[in-house]
Amino acid sequence: MEWNPYYQSQAECDSYERMMEKYFLVNKGLGLTTASSKEEFYGFHVNQIWRVHFHKQGFGTGLFYRLTSGFVIDAAGRRHESDETLYDRTTH
Repeated sequence: MEWNPYYQSQAECDSYERMMEKYFLVNKGLGLTTASSKEEFYGFHVNQIWRVHFHKQGFGTGLFYRLTSGFVIDAAGRRHESDETLYDRTTH
């Protein structure tokens, strides 16, 4: 597996790997997917994650994987807008 230059450490990579596995297993346990792996469920590998967001305007709190390709995928495997200004900011 090729190292992702955006990761600060192996621990960061491992953390993303665990997050992906956790939410894949939740979706599989609820019968929401027949995928056999987190990579099949999400459609990407952990090394394709550029960063993770935890809030999106108009959506609220969540887990959003921003990929090196520019796509944004949430913990349920759904695609979201890629506009960076929508993420990790709150408006009052």
